[in-house]
This record gives sequence, structure tokens and C-alpha cells, in this order.
Amino acid sequence: MGTEAEAPPAEVTQTEKHLDPAQAMGASAPPAPVQSYPPAQPPAQGYPPADVPVANPYPPPDVTANAYPPAANPTTNPPADQHYAPPAPVPAQAPAPAQPYPPANAYPAPAQPTAQPYPAAAPATGYPPQAQPGVYPPAVPVVPVPAPVTPPVQQAVTIQMPPEPVLPPHPRVTATCENKMMADGKTREYLLRFQIDGNEVHAMQWTRFSLLRQSFMPVNPNFPTRGFPFQNFVTNEGNVAKRTADLANYFTGFLSQRGVVSGPQFIGCPKLHGTMQMQAGSPGAVEFSKVGQIRVQIAQILRAAEEARLAAIRAQQQADCSLAQTFHKTVLPIGQISSIRFDREQQFKLKNKFWGCGDLTITGPGDLGWFKMVRTNPGSLFKSAHFIIANMAGEPLMIMEEQFAWANYKYDLYRLDSAGSRIHMARITRHWNAIGFCSNAAYSVDLRGPMTVCPPIRCHGRWPANFTLTEAVTGNQVATIDKKRFSFADTYELKIAANQDCLLFIGVACAIDRIHHEVEEEERRRRAAEQRARDAHHHRHGR
Repeated sequence: MGTEAEAPPAEVTQTEKHLDPAQAMGASAPPAPVQSYPPAQPPAQGYPPADVPVANPYPPPDVTANAYPPAANPTTNPPADQHYAPPAPVPAQAPAPAQPYPPANAYPAPAQPTAQPYPAAAPATGYPPQAQPGVYPPAVPVVPVPAPVTPPVQQAVTIQMPPEPVLPPHPRVTATCENKMMADGKTREYLLRFQIDGNEVHAMQWTRFSLLRQSFMPVNPNFPTRGFPFQNFVTNEGNVAKRTADLANYFTGFLSQRGVVSGPQFIGCPKLHGTMQMQAGSPGAVEFSKVGQIRVQIAQILRAAEEARLAAIRAQQQADCSLAQTFHKTVLPIGQISSIRFDREQQFKLKNKFWGCGDLTITGPGDLGWFKMVRTNPGSLFKSAHFIIANMAGEPLMIMEEQFAWANYKYDLYRLDSAGSRIHMARITRHWNAIGFCSNAAYSVDLRGPMTVCPPIRCHGRWPANFTLTEAVTGNQVATIDKKRFSFADTYELKIAANQDCLLFIGVACAIDRIHHEVEEEERRRRAAEQRARDAHHHRHGR
């Protein structure tokens, strides 16, 4: 410890300021302290270390894959006001001896390629091989979009109609009439002869026309008339001939009625025999009775044949209705739907429920219940109505969704496949024109999805009466819709032609009916709003 003052630091000349670091270290000034850096990673084994003047704070890249030592990084000139310590010399290491390669026979022989079960795919034509430079990517095969498949048709059980009945031969009964003038010259006498298959079996004679008419009017009231007053039927031969022909036609007509098997007009009735002046057991009465028995037998055969025909029709109606309840249960590939068609015309009745929010029942031939349309969102009364057309067990067959906006009325029809996915079938649109919706509004049916294989459909007529659907190409009529008048609830009669998809046209008819009701309801609401506005205006102005 002394009082001796410290020597002032040596002055750095201008020349020393511009010395490089190596020269500056040789000056009398003390060396700058060495900065510490993290140690560099050891070099890869078998190679000489890289001559790196400044240690890298980050781990160096893995250079073990390089067959040559890394090149030395160039040293950049540091700024003049900084001093770096020279790197410590690293002793050189001899390179690791190269590993000798094993002899050629040290490796197993390559396995022979086995025969491929299929030939290798040839490269796509139009592109160079991939081994050459400038190779284009292989062509992606274009997968064609599958064409719509015609919905498979579910065939109903065909009930054989009974054959035509075999009838016994029916005798032919005829009558002829003759007349002659009586001796007094004031009356005419009429002689009637009756034949069965051309053989005369009876004859009767009447002297006055009035008595003949009085006797047979209770039998058949279609007896010839008396003629006009003061008309001469005695000496006027023209009038006499006309009356004679009328009498022959009258008796031939009612005696030849095959369907009459009872009553006073029945040819085998004893009362008729007495009126015709036949005695019991006479040849005429016997022959007439035989003809009556044959007619009774024919009537019985025809009645049994008609009952068999009606029973076959009823069985066919029940078979068709049963198919309508189960045709959708056929298992088909995903995305396909089945259709229900018949080889004969089908008639349906669509009847709206009075308080059903649009629900209706669909009955088929024989008044059998086929389908029903049920609203699935009854809460939204005036918009976004969704319906389903289901079978009588409530299983959904078709979905109907409305898309109603201002001046835009559309209905979309969907079917369900075996997986329960919705398949768009058709869209029904009510068209808007420049002057608004007219009373004879135009509708269009746009087929979608699998129904595009069917011919396009056009609408004709005025809903709801005399409305028809035809094929756009051929013009063939495929369906007709007519509203039944004077019914308590809206009832429509729908006729679908043979070999047409019944469910599709039922859905089209239901959709157009719903659009029509919505337009009418919108018109009623508009008129009610205008009336309220007029009433409010009159109330404000004291009128």
C-alpha cells in the first residue's frame, strides 16, 4: 500500500488503431480477454477435424455421410474495435483406414424373380418412360360416371280371370201379326202367331185393338199407342200396316228377354200363359215352359261366372295393394330404388283430411287403402312443410319437402334406398310469369337421379280439373287428375296408365295439390291484410 499514483494508460496512436488483430496482439497493449464459447462437438470418427476458426454455438450438421472432410470456413474480418484470440492449434489425425470390400462371393446370390400371376402393367401410352429425364406423371385413368339404372320393377301376383262360361243353346222366340177386315167393315181382326226356332207353337186372335192393349199393358207397359185422335186404323191401309208391325215387334221383344227369369214377363210364367189364351198343358204352354227353364239355367251360369269374375278382380286388387305395402323391402344395392308398376291402368282416390294440416289418404282400386300422406312438422303451419308418403303401416316410402319463397313455389321428392339415404327423384315447380300467377298456372316436372331414364314429363290443363301428364317425346298420356265436385273435403281422382311408376305420379299429384293450397292460402292472407288496411284507413278518417 503506497501513496504512489497509478501510471496513466498508454496512449493509442492513430496508426495502432488501424492495425489488424494479429499486429495489435504484438503491441505493448495487453491482450484482450478471450471470449468463451460452448465446446464444439467432436468430429466424425475416421475423418480429420474441420478447421473452424470460430466455434459454432449450434451443433454442427451431421457430416458422417460425407466421404470427404468438410471444407474450412473462411474467416471474415472482424470489426476494428474487436479483438479475437487465435484458435488453439488442433493436432492433425491420420485418416481412418478404408474398410476393404468383401469379396464378390461373400454376398448371397440374388433371388430369381418369381413369375407374376398377372403381366406387369404397361406404361400409359403417350408418355415417355419414367427412367428418362423430363418424365410426365402417369395418366390418371378416367372413371366413367355410372349411368342411371332403371329402377327394378316389382311384379304383382297376376290373378287369372275365370274363363267365359259355356251356355246351352238358347231357343229363339218370334211373333208375327196378321189382320183382316171384319164383315161389318168397321173393325179389324188381329191374328198373332208365335214360333220357337221357326216352328209355330201357338196362335191367338183378337177382334179389337183396345181389348188387346188392355190385357197386355200390365204385362209390359211398352204396348203400342192408340195413335192420334181421329186417326183411321180401319180403312187406312198405311196406318193398319204400321199397327200390325208394332204388335209383332212388341211381342217378339219382351218374349225374347233372356235375363228375365221371373215376374209377369217371364216366358214360363203361368199368368202370362193365361193372358196369351194358352191352356195348361197345351203345346204352347209346354214349349214356353221349356224355354223358361233354359233361361233360368243360363241365368244361373251367368250369375256364377259374374261372381267368380268379381272375386278374381277383388283378389287382384288385394294382391296389388299387398305389393304396395312391401315392394320397398326388396334389398337392392346402395343408391338404387325399386318402383311399383302394373300392366294395367290403376285408379286412385286422393282425399284430404278436413283438419289434417295437409294430411290425406290414398285409396286404390276397390277402395283399399294403399298409402297415406302425413305431415312431419305440423308446428310450422304456413311454411317449410315436410311430408312423407308412407304405406298403411307408417313406413316412409317418399319424402316431400317444400321450398316456398316469394313468387317461388317448389316441391322436391325423395325416395329412400336400402340404407335409408335420400335419393332425389323429381322437382315440381309452379312457374311465375310477368303478370304474376294466373289462374291457369303452369307446372313443370323435372326428373332427377334414377328417374332420368324415364321420358320427360309435361303438364297440361288447369289444376285441379282436367289436368293431364304426358310424355314430352311421344305425347302419350301417362296420368290424369280430376277433382271430384260436391265433396265434403277435397277429393281427387287419379288415373295412372299401364307400366308407369305409380308412386312417382302419386307424389307429383300430391305436390301440385300442396302448391295449389299454399297459393290459395297466400291469396286469402293477402286479401285479409288488404281488408284490414282498408278498415284501418276508414277508421282513422271516420268513415
